Amino acid sequence: VCVCVCVCMTVCGPRLNFIMFSTEFLLILFVRCITGYGESRGDDTFLVSNNIFGQWSKADMFWRTTPLPDKAGLDCAQEYKDPRQCLYYVDDPWLAQAIPQWVSYMKNLTHRKSGYRDVSRQVTLPFARTLSAVRLLGGLAVHNAGNDTYTPSPEFDIVHRDPGTKVLVYNFTRVDETLDGFLAFGVEDFLIVFDNVPYVFVAPEKRYYCGFGLGSAPDNITEFGIFIHDFVEHLVSRYGEEAVASWRFRLGTEADGPRLGPPWQAGPAPMNDGNGSVINISNGLLTYSSLYSVVEKALFLASPRSKFGPSNFAAISPGNCSVCPYLMEFGKYLANYSETEGRDVIGFAAISEYSKTDQDGDAPAQPMEGSIYSIASFAQVATKKKNAIPIEVHEFGWAGWLPFKDKSSWPLGAFGGAWNVAAWLWQKAANVSQVFHWGYHFDYSLAKVNKTGAGGNINRTNGYPLVSGWGWSKEAMLELGYGRSNALVSQFVTNPSSHPTATLGGFRVADLAAKSLKYLLVFHEKNYKNHPSLRWQLTITNNDFPQQIPYWNLSDTTQVKVSEMVYERSSSIHDIILADVVAQGGYSAGLLVNEDVDLVDRVDKMLTPKGMALVAKKTKEYMEINPKAFHPVPFSGNISTENMALHANVKLCQAPCMVLLSFEKA
Repeated sequence: VCVCVCVCMTVCGPRLNFIMFSTEFLLILFVRCITGYGESRGDDTFLVSNNIFGQWSKADMFWRTTPLPDKAGLDCAQEYKDPRQCLYYVDDPWLAQAIPQWVSYMKNLTHRKSGYRDVSRQVTLPFARTLSAVRLLGGLAVHNAGNDTYTPSPEFDIVHRDPGTKVLVYNFTRVDETLDGFLAFGVEDFLIVFDNVPYVFVAPEKRYYCGFGLGSAPDNITEFGIFIHDFVEHLVSRYGEEAVASWRFRLGTEADGPRLGPPWQAGPAPMNDGNGSVINISNGLLTYSSLYSVVEKALFLASPRSKFGPSNFAAISPGNCSVCPYLMEFGKYLANYSETEGRDVIGFAAISEYSKTDQDGDAPAQPMEGSIYSIASFAQVATKKKNAIPIEVHEFGWAGWLPFKDKSSWPLGAFGGAWNVAAWLWQKAANVSQVFHWGYHFDYSLAKVNKTGAGGNINRTNGYPLVSGWGWSKEAMLELGYGRSNALVSQFVTNPSSHPTATLGGFRVADLAAKSLKYLLVFHEKNYKNHPSLRWQLTITNNDFPQQIPYWNLSDTTQVKVSEMVYERSSSIHDIILADVVAQGGYSAGLLVNEDVDLVDRVDKMLTPKGMALVAKKTKEYMEINPKAFHPVPFSGNISTENMALHANVKLCQAPCMVLLSFEKA
């Protein structure tokens, strides 16, 4: 017991100054210690059985789509009637080959607004399930890097002031076109973000700018509240009360920093005034708190059933969180405000969470759970209840700006895909509800140089892409059964002593209607250059089924059909292309940008123009290889039975690797 407690304190010590420990939480930590979440047999075999999985829950699709570009209404959303750039026809043969599970999901989709149903059956934006509409109100600006100034772009604002009467004049066309488009191709789960403030609400002398445009809070929050009320009323009028009631609204993006007002930390902060000078601003928390209550009331009056929440907060990892005391102060403010109003005033709590580098320059997956505990503590203070509101990640992806040894802008191969799934597992273990991804499931590099080879449809503006490891992970979740009404899921995740620098884990999904049991297992090593081997060994008994009733006779191997989808360096198209180029001489032959033969990035970022020209000649071949990893094939391992249990031995795989196993009645 002493050893277990010491291990728990070592692993979780950084959280102690922030997590409100309960008996239940300490018990969970204790169980993690004494069980190890699994069992390693030797150096290369990991045993997977029911006792390492958590409880069953509904297999809701927890991944969403991270922010669309500022001017989405002038880009992808307007092309739904003639999809050539971002969108695809659902019956496009390429989709059926490349991402078949997404096509199946789209064809089975039902909608609240029947008027859009026919169109949505025709076109799709792959893997887009939510529109997270940032900077939709306006407040955009162009950054002039040469002299560090900003040029305002008020033409994108949806409100201006009549120069004569000084009355606010609305123009919601850009918003309407954006939302109409996304509804049309099947996305109706909206998060409307009130972040960049339109210029009309901030006097020129009070404006300051950040990387995404105007950072100032409105001068007159009462007037801004009226604008928000009128804007939401417009949405209700256009899309219906029921539809908007299902949407959610958020105040700001990473507003604990210098956006929607100054940083929350005490003291004045120098900010860029857009003209090459600075202005000093302060009282960020007070500014944001006052604005929150005004906007919340405006939304409640216009659409009382819509959920509203504060900004997604950044840099709040336990043990390294300068803003956390202010975050807790804001939580107390919300609790008092809720008591005053006599109703709930916060519907969710969210964070931004990007990959984290350790002291070795590696990318372990486990730290991706840390900030979730921080924001959960804030939510408990704000609601005065535990687990009262969803905990969400509204920005999730790879932090290429950090000093990783992996210098890729975004690792698109097997390493990136495995890190993605491993991070999800740690986040789900911390009770996250939703994770909004940035995408990066497609790579159009080859289509840019050989559009005909990348599918042959010259009418597509961008041609057809390669599907990355991030795309495989989303397809795999759909193949597992996520999103199906009769599917239940449980999961496990661990850092075993046999592989202390790795994450091993898995999702297990039981489909009560299809009578199938599926596993997605991941082996992620934090160092992208390390490739230790592992063999998964599954034992399936009655206890692996939600109702303890097997879907087939576990004593008879002829009654079960087993298939697999394996994603590792040998089946990842980006790893394959890199290996081919290295074999042709790589960096020394002038084909690779970087001499690191393990660095997997977007194809046109890995290769020099000379390398691209070489690879482009094999575009058609690579396009044919790519989808092979996205279709189940017969199980390559072996199965046996013993004592009313089915044993499955998976072939040896090297990190990074993911294995999806399907067990169905033959």
